[in-house]
Amino acid sequence: MTSAILLSLVPWIQVSRSKSLLLTVRPEVFATAMIMGALVHIILLALNTFAVRTLSILSGDQQSILAKRENARAVIIVASQVCLKFFIVPMLRF
Repeated sequence: MTSAILLSLVPWIQVSRSKSLLLTVRPEVFATAMIMGALVHIILLALNTFAVRTLSILSGDQQSILAKRENARAVIIVASQVCLKFFIVPMLRF
């Protein structure tokens, strides 16, 4: 969980560095970007939850290592971080 929280601070740090640019952005555009960012996180969590449940069922349901709630939660969070790191964060560097 600590890693997830620290990863979520990366966009905040990037925004803080460009304060002068941020002041030129209209509030509606900034709010839209924030909402889209939240939606990306929700979509990634939903897709990874679906994938973990599907893998759990395919690998023996109750005997699966993913049947334990804490294991499934850890995989979902880490998978969402990896998806965010490799697909979304590079777009911030443009």
